[in-house]
Amino acid sequence: MAEATNELLLSVLRQVQGDLTEIRKDVSGIRGEMADMRSDMKDIDQKVDGLTVMFALLAGHVHHVEQRVEALETART
Repeated sequence: MAEATNELLLSVLRQVQGDLTEIRKDVSGIRGEMADMRSDMKDIDQKVDGLTVMFALLAGHVHHVEQRVEALETART
């Protein structure tokens, strides 16, 4: 009876070991995907920063054009 219990326990432990190996592989894959996502997020962040700068420049240009239009309108009246 003790031998059967030991065999059953050994079988369960082997299954647990296999499951842990599979979990380790999954975790490793997830870590790789997360690293890729971090890299993608950094790229997106840089692009957003670039767009923010462009938007600020365009807003400055629009403001300058508005001032010139106002000056022209004031000069006409």
